[in-house]
Amino acid sequence: MSSPQAHRIMGKLTERAELTIAARFLLEHGIEQDEIGMHLCRRYHIDIDELNDVIEDLTAVPRKEN
Repeated sequence: MSSPQAHRIMGKLTERAELTIAARFLLEHGIEQDEIGMHLCRRYHIDIDELNDVIEDLTAVPRKEN
């Protein structure tokens, strides 16, 4: 017998704009950047490469221009 979770329908989270919104939300709510993928993949099919790029952009420290 399979679990009810095995039959749930998962949404897709593959577009950069959607991933940015989700990652920003999780960061603002105290989720560590290395845990974001784990949190999102529980409910969505995600593009992990795109998510990694988004997280890198969101957490990058701006460089000072001289």
